[in-house]
Amino acid sequence: MEGNREDSIKCIRIAENAIATGDYEKARRFLNKAQRLYPSQRAKDLLLHLESHAEESSSSSSTDSAEQPDTRERQRTSSQSSNGPTPRQRHTSGSREPRAAETNGGANRSYTDEQLKGVNRIKKCKDFYEILGVPKDATEVDIKKAYRKLALQFHPDKNHAPGAGEAFKAIGKAFSILNDEEKRKRYDMYGDESSEVNNVRRRHHHHHHHHGGFYYETRGFDDEDFSPEDLFNMFFGGGFPQGNVARHRRQFRTQTHHQHQTREEARYTFLLQLLPIFMLVIISLLSTAFIQESPYSLTRTGSYVHERTTHENKIKYFVKNTFIKDYSGRIHLVDERVEAEYVDNLRSNCYRERLNKEAALQRARYFGDKKMHERAVRMQLTSCDKYDEFRRLS
Repeated sequence: MEGNREDSIKCIRIAENAIATGDYEKARRFLNKAQRLYPSQRAKDLLLHLESHAEESSSSSSTDSAEQPDTRERQRTSSQSSNGPTPRQRHTSGSREPRAAETNGGANRSYTDEQLKGVNRIKKCKDFYEILGVPKDATEVDIKKAYRKLALQFHPDKNHAPGAGEAFKAIGKAFSILNDEEKRKRYDMYGDESSEVNNVRRRHHHHHHHHGGFYYETRGFDDEDFSPEDLFNMFFGGGFPQGNVARHRRQFRTQTHHQHQTREEARYTFLLQLLPIFMLVIISLLSTAFIQESPYSLTRTGSYVHERTTHENKIKYFVKNTFIKDYSGRIHLVDERVEAEYVDNLRSNCYRERLNKEAALQRARYFGDKKMHERAVRMQLTSCDKYDEFRRLS
């Protein structure tokens, strides 16, 4: 089964290209083949999208067939315009105009009553669980399944009903909170903290609506790390396969260029920050020529070959052949210096270990990788354990 994985990935790529060109039947055929070779969540999501697209196309065709009599009526009315429209004709023409939502550029895009009802449902929701349509004890799988369905349904490239964009943002915010274990716990205890903390600022900068007790605002998304579109692209692995493709590509090129510039600036800034450190190192190296050599080393190196331990805490260190002769009567002072340096080293190493573990946890949360999170949790803090033990014994 594992040997078919590469063939399955190739089939998925062919299907993605077919979706981009509008050949949905070819895409469906290769996705089904990919699932037979090596089942994957990516192929399953794309098949779900194709089914959603097929349902929308069927709905659009039925709407077009229903509008044909109205089109004939308007043509007949236009042919009689030389004699002037009768009151009945004017009434008929105005009463059967299709529902539409204004979009960029002044063009009109139609939407269905079902889409409008869905938007109104989101606006009336009282909490994030109700937005996703899941119970408060829903599992992570249930939350992702609900988000997948709603995100495809309310994405601005598919749903043009008034308020669909805000509903899409509210769905993204609900998922970003409930899919994160820590954020979900805080939300269950305190509610939507972002609405409380930024209430004054929002009152001056955003339009608000209050539906059934749920604080619903037109911005709808306050995540500091991702926009609703970023979250959608991360979840579906590559973004929405139709709609504003050219705009997404231009944005990607712009972002790539900006990231390249940012990396160059960060490199120069990093070198400038290191310059003082280099100066300190050079000064330290020059000063060692005028400073007496250390009487000990915490590791066996060079002429420090004879092993000793401190009298108080039995810390191991190494000295030269002439140590007893050179430091007779001052060995207890050397022991104190050894223990102080040992504790400083443990403290510094412990700090680095904690930073590395926290960085690993942050990366795991960023990518939503459960295995990466488990590895980060299992990381050992050896120096921290030794430091705590040393403090307890001393």
